[in-house]
Amino acid sequence: MEEEKISMEIVNPHAAGIDVGSRSHWVAVGQRETDIREFGVFNQDLFEMAVWLREKQVKTVAMESTGTYWQNLYAVLLSKGFHVILCNGKFTKNIKGKKTDVKDCQWIQKLHSLGLLSSSFLPDWIIRTKLTPPSPAKIIVGFRPFFTFERLTIRQMLTP
Repeated sequence: MEEEKISMEIVNPHAAGIDVGSRSHWVAVGQRETDIREFGVFNQDLFEMAVWLREKQVKTVAMESTGTYWQNLYAVLLSKGFHVILCNGKFTKNIKGKKTDVKDCQWIQKLHSLGLLSSSFLPDWIIRTKLTPPSPAKIIVGFRPFFTFERLTIRQMLTP
């Protein structure tokens, strides 16, 4: 029996996929071996990644929300003007084959370029900072930082 191929329309032609890790991030801007690169997790590495993505004419990036490792990367990419999709790992799992970082970033890139990933809800910066309680150490020591964050209700946040 002859195998049929199904073609899908590319929705995001300038898309990248990132496999987020604790020691390195793997980035794919296409499906060829030359379209994949590994970057470190330090700020210098993240800025280098943003430059490389710009060189590759990437406009939108998708990545999994792996632990807390995504947060610095997310902030750097947003600050550099990329459209960032942070998605739940259960929507990016590749069923077949052995799992590798390279295959994962290629798979995320493919899903994102086909428009098959949706972003997780992230409250904006103002809501996140207002909902973030101070750390116990700051309360015990009595240290008042320059910016103090209060625990507010939604009604208090929405009231001018």
